[in-house]
Amino acid sequence: MKRLSDKLVELFNFRIKAELESSYLYEAMACTLDFKGFKYAAKLWREDAEGERLHAKWAIDYMLGLDVLPTIPTIVVPKEQKWPGIKEIVDATVVHEDMVTSQCKDLAKLALTSEDTLTYSFVADHYLKEQVEELQKVLERQKYTQLFLENKDYGALEKYFKHQLK
Repeated sequence: MKRLSDKLVELFNFRIKAELESSYLYEAMACTLDFKGFKYAAKLWREDAEGERLHAKWAIDYMLGLDVLPTIPTIVVPKEQKWPGIKEIVDATVVHEDMVTSQCKDLAKLALTSEDTLTYSFVADHYLKEQVEELQKVLERQKYTQLFLENKDYGALEKYFKHQLK
C-alpha cells in the first residue's frame, strides 16, 4: 500500500536536502562569526546547524516509518560564504528562515489538498510549529543585533548571544 503520494515523497526528499543545506549554511556562518571574534554567536549558529540536521532526520524517520525510502541528497557548498559582518549574517539568516517557512507551508498545503491528514498533522506538529519558533528567534536576534550595533556595544551583543545558548 502506498502511504505517501509521489509528490509528497518528492517534497519530503526536498525537505531533507533543504534542512541539510541549511545546516551547512549555518556552519559556514558560524565559521565567519568565529573568525571575526564573535565566539558566542558562532556557538549559537553551530547549535542552529545541529538543529537543522535534526529537522532533516524528522523527514527521514517519518518516511521510513511509512515504509518509504528517503533519498539522501548530495549537499552543495553554500554559495554565500563571505559576509562582511555580523549584521549581514543575521539578516541573511532571517531571509533564509522566511524561505524555509514558505517551503514548509507548501508541504503542509499539499498534504491538506491531498487529504493526507496524517501527513498534515506531522508537518504541522513538526515543521510549522518549528518555523514559528525559528522566525521568532531570528527576528529577535535581528532586533538586538541592530540595537547593539547602533550603540557600537559589541560586548553586549556577545553577551546577548551567550545567554541564547542552550
